[in-house]
Amino acid sequence: PYKGWDDLWYYEVYRSRNGAPFQLHRQTKVWELSITDTLLCDEPFCYFVVAVSKSGLRSRSNSTCGNPWYFLPFSKVPLQLATVEESSYAALEWEHGPEYYSGLTYMIARQQGTVWMPLGSTKQKYFVDFSAPVNKEALRYSVGYKDHCGGVSEWGPHATTIFAGGVMEGDAAQISWSPYEQWPEGILVYQLQRKDIHGRFQTLVSLPPTTLSWKDKQALSVGNDTLRYRILAIRAAGRADTSVSNYVKLVPNSRMFVPNAFTPNGDGMNDQFYASSLFIVKEQLNPAKQFQMRIYSRWGELLFEGSRPDDAWDGTYQGKPCPEGVYVFQIRGIGYDGKLFVFRDNLSLMR
Repeated sequence: PYKGWDDLWYYEVYRSRNGAPFQLHRQTKVWELSITDTLLCDEPFCYFVVAVSKSGLRSRSNSTCGNPWYFLPFSKVPLQLATVEESSYAALEWEHGPEYYSGLTYMIARQQGTVWMPLGSTKQKYFVDFSAPVNKEALRYSVGYKDHCGGVSEWGPHATTIFAGGVMEGDAAQISWSPYEQWPEGILVYQLQRKDIHGRFQTLVSLPPTTLSWKDKQALSVGNDTLRYRILAIRAAGRADTSVSNYVKLVPNSRMFVPNAFTPNGDGMNDQFYASSLFIVKEQLNPAKQFQMRIYSRWGELLFEGSRPDDAWDGTYQGKPCPEGVYVFQIRGIGYDGKLFVFRDNLSLMR
């Protein structure tokens, strides 16, 4: 303490870092005779103290110098979750480790081949990788500490997203996926989900963690033009975490059958002529993909024209029944799988 003034007001503590000019570091009360300077790096620091009176007198102390104790961060950051969001990007979550303090930054890296590529840093407990090629491969991530001095810890245990793929085998969809890697407790189950006709994912089956493929033999029952699947990994214990895969998009095999006769007699059986089809494009704007159905008389007169796969001819022309006989039809359609269907043949109308 400074002794001699009756109006001692406060102390000023000045600090020099690594030989730089002294700067005012802190102001203390008259009864505070020590400070603790934290978050220092491995370099020399020097200090002196100035006593200040209310009348403006100032008394400076001697200087003292030294190097602080400094250690690199040594604990590793375990990833709690790596997941794919909306089949578009990857999202990561973790918890603050035992060494965490407000000056620390988290660094995130993603493995590409055998090389780890830094993605960025954050002070939050989550990170979103918008550049992630989630629809091409399983992605491996790791998180590390970077302290206020630039010191870097070892990278933490990695976590790997789920990559799913599939193929059509006839009318069945064969789905396979890579295992989710990270949770110490392991995986409780994998859930295979498929989008319904309303656009909502519904769970088809829950599978043990050793199963990495499944065949959907009821793929066509959903009634969608395209099939979309995803895989969910459910954590076995601990946090209620779920890792989601990318979406698997499959196009069923298109098909079309055209009869050569019909009987529009009002008995409720075979009263209309149409193409029985599955997974044919209903495109209305692109002429190259437009469905076409035309009915002609034997003399080439156009009697009926349809532009959708579910259009049907009821055997009339201008509101009047057409007579029994032979007509000519032309039908053209393209499947969602790219297959082209073209039919031109005779049609028998029988009453």
